[in-house]
Amino acid sequence: MIVCAALKWTNPYTGLEMTIGCIRHADGLAQLNTLRELGWVVNKEDVEQGFLDHDGKFYSRAAAYTIAKFCGQLSATTLANKHGSQELFSEDLY
Repeated sequence: MIVCAALKWTNPYTGLEMTIGCIRHADGLAQLNTLRELGWVVNKEDVEQGFLDHDGKFYSRAAAYTIAKFCGQLSATTLANKHGSQELFSEDLY
């Protein structure tokens, strides 16, 4: 089950990944901006937007859409308004 939006940042120098769980992706981007202000090198191309499941595992928007649909987390209205899109957005869960 998908529980929240998330950002996965990969440090361009070390390759280490940091995942930030958030209510909306914009909240996570604000946290990354704070790190940038503290001197961290955070480039947009090093950040992937996705979602976390109930075990804390990160999924891309496309994979999270499949999981949310399988778990019945998407309303009929949401499914009808996707117009063929197979990516999950935080708005689809609320």
